[in-house]
Amino acid sequence: MERRALGRTRWWSIAAVGTLLVLVPIAGELPELVALGLLALATVAATVAQRLVNAPLRGEVRHVALEEQLASEAEQTQWRGRHL
Repeated sequence: MERRALGRTRWWSIAAVGTLLVLVPIAGELPELVALGLLALATVAATVAQRLVNAPLRGEVRHVALEEQLASEAEQTQWRGRHL
């Protein structure tokens, strides 16, 4: 999805899926609870890493959204001033 929207690939997502694919056969040899813990830990680690890597992008999106909101409110205020 990001490739289509932003023209780039989310390498952290690909690395996370690759890590899970590598861990699944290993987890198959372990007791069930240990395997579940291993896969859950890998998933949480990938999620945290992706969140940290994407933090600047989320901040930029918030900044642009705030600028758009303020511009829209200023435009509405001007319109009300002319028409009320």
